Formats: sequence, C-alpha cells, structure tokens
Amino acid sequence: MEKTCQRSNLSVTPKMSRMFKVYQCIMFVVMVILLAMSIRGIQRSHAIGQLNDLLKQSMELNRQSITQLTAINEEFIQIAQELKKPKEQQPANLQERIKLNAERNQDLERLIKQNEELIDTMRKIQEASGIVPKKENSEAKAVLEKY
Repeated sequence: MEKTCQRSNLSVTPKMSRMFKVYQCIMFVVMVILLAMSIRGIQRSHAIGQLNDLLKQSMELNRQSITQLTAINEEFIQIAQELKKPKEQQPANLQERIKLNAERNQDLERLIKQNEELIDTMRKIQEASGIVPKKENSEAKAVLEKY
C-alpha cells in the first residue's frame, strides 16, 4: 500500500495521506475564516466612510440650525421691544416681521427634522455593520446630568 514518489525516495503511507488531508481541511477552514474577516473589515470601512459623510452633513445642518436659531432669537428680541412701545410708535411692518420670524421657525424645525433623520440613518448603518458606539463613562454621565 505504500506509494513511492517518483522524484524522491520518500514513501507516503495511508496515515500520512490522511494527516495531509486533515491539514488541508484545517488550512481551508482557516482561509475561509480569514476571508470572512477581511470581507467584514471591508464592509465596516465602507460603513465608516458612509458614516463620515453623514456626520459632515449633520454638522452642516447643525451649523445652519444654530445660525437660524440666532437670527430667530435676535428678531424675536427686537419684535418684543417694538411691542412694548405704544401702538402709534410701532413700525408698520411689525406684523410682517412676526410672520417672517414664524416662517424662519418652521424652517428651523425642518432643519432639525432633517438632522434627526440623518442621525437615525447613521444608527441604522452602525447596527447593520456591527459598529457599536462607545458607551459613556459613568463619571462623565454623572457630570453631564449635574449640569
């Protein structure tokens, strides 16, 4: 039952043949695991790229929201000061300014809603790709709750 290699004087026994097949199977399993890990890594890097783009969009929406909120607040203060004056001293366009400020407020609400949708999309991408956001430190959480 011994097979002899033609190029050398080595003989391959059935036991050695079985061991070689087991070794091949183990190596195949290791290669499949490594391939699966590399595919998962590629998927995560793609997800991280998507998250980065969405984060930039979210930051831009936040910047726009803050700008809009500042303008609304400043106009509200001016309108409140105008309303304190007697009716005869109030500017003629005061009602228009109030309506315009209300429209700005609705625009701000739309910006906030868009940002919330972006954040939800980011969470879904994180869940789908297995990326787990870092949990807050209990000490940091206590400080945040305190203030």
